[in-house]
Amino acid sequence: MSQAYDLQPLIEAVVDGEVEEAIELVSKALDNGVGAQKLVEQGLVEGMKIVSDKYDAKEYFVPDLAAAADAMNEALEMLKPLLEANTEDSKGTIVIGVVQDCSQEVGKNIVSAMLSGAGFDVYDLGINVSPQDFVDKA
Repeated sequence: MSQAYDLQPLIEAVVDGEVEEAIELVSKALDNGVGAQKLVEQGLVEGMKIVSDKYDAKEYFVPDLAAAADAMNEALEMLKPLLEANTEDSKGTIVIGVVQDCSQEVGKNIVSAMLSGAGFDVYDLGINVSPQDFVDKA
């Protein structure tokens, strides 16, 4: 069942920025009993760690990072309802966003996914968020 399920293809789909493949692999894994938390932690986040390492080593560039983030984000959208349904085990609440006049959404999405996968309730305010919007949501 889910214990022996191979998440390597999902990791590779994220690393390669293959959105449709990542979505299909998440769907297939869910059908095979793999939990949403495991898919985030051991699939999506692991893929993004590899992408980050490749970026740091100058093997990947901003377009590669963006493609991988798109694959992760689209797959994560499928998992969000399942992650949110498990609020009784929440480790806490996080408010996240990108401040006004900045559009660096990729990093925010990676951090948001990692926090969600780690069991936090994450309220993502998006990009170009005013300081007052952060205060209001908190």
